[in-house]
Amino acid sequence: MQIQFSRPRLSVRLRQILPIVAASIFTAACGSDKSDNYGADPAPTPAAATGAELYAEQCAGCHGADGQGANKIGSARSQTELASFIEAAMPKSDPSLCDASCSEKIAAFIVDNFYPEPFVWLAPTFASASTEQGAAFKVTGSWQTITYTDGELGLASQTGWQWLYRFKQDVDGASHCTAQSCLDNWQPIIVGAEQTLNSPWGKFERSDNYWQVTFWGNPVYAKAGGGDALVDNAMWPAVTPTPLSFNQGKLTVNGGLNTLNAAGSEWQQLAERAVYLRTQNNSCEANCLNQWPALLINDGYTPTAPWGSIAVGDHQQWTYFGKPVYLYAGDNAGDTLGNGIGDWVQVTDIPIAWGQTDAGRALVVNGQAVISQLIDGIWQNQWQALNGRSLYTFANDTDGMSNCTGTCAENWPPLMASAGAVALGNYSLIARGDNYQWAWQGKPLYLFTGDTEAGMAMGHNPNGAWQLAGWVAESSSSSGSSSSSGSMDYSY
Repeated sequence: MQIQFSRPRLSVRLRQILPIVAASIFTAACGSDKSDNYGADPAPTPAAATGAELYAEQCAGCHGADGQGANKIGSARSQTELASFIEAAMPKSDPSLCDASCSEKIAAFIVDNFYPEPFVWLAPTFASASTEQGAAFKVTGSWQTITYTDGELGLASQTGWQWLYRFKQDVDGASHCTAQSCLDNWQPIIVGAEQTLNSPWGKFERSDNYWQVTFWGNPVYAKAGGGDALVDNAMWPAVTPTPLSFNQGKLTVNGGLNTLNAAGSEWQQLAERAVYLRTQNNSCEANCLNQWPALLINDGYTPTAPWGSIAVGDHQQWTYFGKPVYLYAGDNAGDTLGNGIGDWVQVTDIPIAWGQTDAGRALVVNGQAVISQLIDGIWQNQWQALNGRSLYTFANDTDGMSNCTGTCAENWPPLMASAGAVALGNYSLIARGDNYQWAWQGKPLYLFTGDTEAGMAMGHNPNGAWQLAGWVAESSSSSGSSSSSGSMDYSY
């Protein structure tokens, strides 16, 4: 049973019956066998026995007359949950000795006498918000987590909001953050066993018997003492709105999804599995699906651009910029063995979207992106968190070629493509040295060093050489907003 932080109250009635309970401890037991030093197995109890008598006979040997014995009684379960647990698992030596009626009586006795106060599970809420790294989820309101206090694991209540994270080692859908050293830093979001969550949120029972919240089948956590900024930790990425996310420009699954092969569909835990598309052909049917299972969308879920869907029989398959996406059956978590087989490639990020800027609607960076910068006299490609930053075109460029080099490129950093990038729709790749730069409708794309926040458009001159990419006078509006949150789309 769960551990709590404070010692439970002793009711007047309990103080009256403690001598009875204590007298019974010498013959009570809840051990798995006699070799566990728990004493003799308890004898069946008449149906007329009270909760106090049943507790004394079947539970006090381990949990103590006051619930503070070798196995302390906590308050993590509701009375209904506690009764179900007792019926299924207690006493350890022979759970059949305590039927439903017996379990209900013991649960009522424990709640009435040992719980410090009426227990109420808090109901966390979840919301998506824009960050420099892209959209991410946070927990808000009031919620519960588990943490160690004086060496004991128990529930703790939290209020306010915290960013949510997932642990890359949780590839099997179970939590691998169980040691105190981990829980001191990363706090699982906990709910009651009877609480319901709307898909794609869910829950599972941890090895310590608490129920942890999941998103797309992945356990979620808050950072202990976390602040306004997202934590930069490769093993603890932020929870993103879809079960597909980019890491350094490469697409992977970050939870559980249904997949489709020639035999039918099945749900799988797919955390850290690489995602692929075909560059020359969208089709993959029959036996092809056995090698390249299609990624399916959960019933009732509607993806938002650049994600979409395509009908595959009675199912809906995920698409990225209109291209169906798949797994490779030969991969395990972290593998990219399917990359380069025929026309199959791992999906790479197109870090561009339409958004609102100070000068009107135009193309902006979506999430993290690579820019070319002069560092110690050497041009280097650097990943940066640039979500919502304005993108520009240069009037002196020609289609498919950049004429902004040297000092020009220092002030107007080119938007570069990650290794292996694949262009789709109106976006293309143009050669820039040994690498590639993103272009829209053949026009190379740049940022401006004078823009320091999302939505700023300090480099925009409608009558000059530098203009916001995709901007037209008819859509210009002096909104004064410096945020692209909620205004992005990914038309191509």
